[in-house]
Amino acid sequence: MNNSSKYDKVIYEFHVAKSLRDKYELDEIFFSITGNVIFANFYQVRVFTQKLNNKRSVENHLSPGEVNAAGLLDEIYHFAIRNYFKKNFPNAFQDAITNVRENLSEEKFDLLLLDFIKVFLRKKF
Repeated sequence: MNNSSKYDKVIYEFHVAKSLRDKYELDEIFFSITGNVIFANFYQVRVFTQKLNNKRSVENHLSPGEVNAAGLLDEIYHFAIRNYFKKNFPNAFQDAITNVRENLSEEKFDLLLLDFIKVFLRKKF
């Protein structure tokens, strides 16, 4: 029996705001999850950490391990929350969109989505 669903066809990734990606010259994905597998790009985490630390005071430096841990936790949360909603509220995302659309005008809803894209869309796909 195939337990695949629309949730399993989506790639979830660690979101970094465009302003931070531009500031630290980042284009790559650090962590992503598809199905039951987490993909970590450890090289990009090290590059990001180095670029970040170059612009921070020494006492505020991060280690690549701390960034790796934060990214992995983010992906684990994606996995756990997705599974919870898949089992308990399979229409939650669509219901949320419907609710937001009902409480905003169609124009404001579109602007909300465009704002999200402006903040989080990566340069490369």
